[in-house]
Amino acid sequence: YHLGNPEEISIRNVVEKIFAALGGQARIIKGVLTEGSPLRRCPDIEKMRMLGFNPKIHFSEGLQSIIPWYVANGKKLANSRLQNTVD
Repeated sequence: YHLGNPEEISIRNVVEKIFAALGGQARIIKGVLTEGSPLRRCPDIEKMRMLGFNPKIHFSEGLQSIIPWYVANGKKLANSRLQNTVD
């Protein structure tokens, strides 16, 4: 499960980190926020901590471990999702 990490990170920073991990640079075009879009994303995991949960993997470490999987499986995953929307 992905429960999040209380360390706040901007969407722009996430995109920059993904592109850097892939060996490129992002050309970010800022769009208009749709109504109801959150301005900040930072989960509150305090209740999970009371149950003994504590994040073990930092975002950058997790990204480095998941990128190779997406590079290897991303096209199959995208085609699978597209097929599911057509059926």
